[in-house]
Amino acid sequence: MKDSPQLTRRHFLGQSASLGLAGMAAPGILSSQAQSSSPNDRIRLGFIGIGDRASQLLDAFLKEPGAEVTA
Repeated sequence: MKDSPQLTRRHFLGQSASLGLAGMAAPGILSSQAQSSSPNDRIRLGFIGIGDRASQLLDAFLKEPGAEVTA
C-alpha cells in the first residue's frame, strides 16, 4: 500500500496564497470579459462553504454588473 503524500505547512500556505491571489484577480478579469460579451449574458458563480475571505470576495463579485450567484 502506498503512503499518501503529506501536506506540509509550507505547501498549504503556498496553495492558500495562490488561491487568494486568484480570487483577488477574478473581479478584474470578470469585468473585462463582461464588457466584451453581449448584454444578455450574465456572470454566474457558485460559492459553497465560504469563510471570511470568500465573503469579502462575494461582496466584490456582487458589485459587478450582470453578476449572479447560483449556489
